Amino acid sequence: MRDLFFLHIPKTGGLSVKAMIDAEGYNIVGVNNFDAYRPADSPVAYLGHITGLFMEDLPPRIFKFTFLRHPAERLRSLYNYIHSLAGEGYQHYLRIGFRPEHSFSEFVQVRSFANLRSGMTRQLGGAKFLFDTDSPSTATAYYLAARNRLERMDYIGTLETFSEDIEAIASLAGWSLPHIIRTNYAQAPKLESLSDDEIELVQKCNTYDMMLYRDAVKLRQQRKLVAK
Repeated sequence: MRDLFFLHIPKTGGLSVKAMIDAEGYNIVGVNNFDAYRPADSPVAYLGHITGLFMEDLPPRIFKFTFLRHPAERLRSLYNYIHSLAGEGYQHYLRIGFRPEHSFSEFVQVRSFANLRSGMTRQLGGAKFLFDTDSPSTATAYYLAARNRLERMDYIGTLETFSEDIEAIASLAGWSLPHIIRTNYAQAPKLESLSDDEIELVQKCNTYDMMLYRDAVKLRQQRKLVAK
């Protein structure tokens, strides 16, 4: 198996991916000990809710991949997830702008919570993404950096094509993959469950994520055609 780097963007199926990486027997190097790479008997997997900046310090010849998701589905999933929390996890979201009385449409417009402002772009682009305080020029720079890092990934998956993408990643990375693990799949919101107004609002508030998601879908399809 190949050493790998998995950039886990929240609410894009990352827990399922991590479960399969665990099942393959990888030596997992998380965000808090990212610099502690050492040769190991088992292959190494770097993963976590880390920014694209970590790609610049990876060992050579490592297999790099990530998953993206339609922004409207991703934010609806995040909204549902926060409502399911209790204790300190819930308090964290209250501190950065979440209010339990908010409708989904109101939630999408919370300006203090950067996951609601093109969070996929910010993470891949290398931003500190807890707070949304960036100027438009900075946001554009994040998008360009995110697009560049997306192109440098060895594989780009989407949650909408999860099973197909996991099988392709398994083949490229040398996994045995006895079966595909899906966590939280039954509760995952689908785009068709959202109203046209909700989708339009998400797109308006997440312009760069919409652009990046379309880039990902296009790059993924182009690579599939080349592979044939």
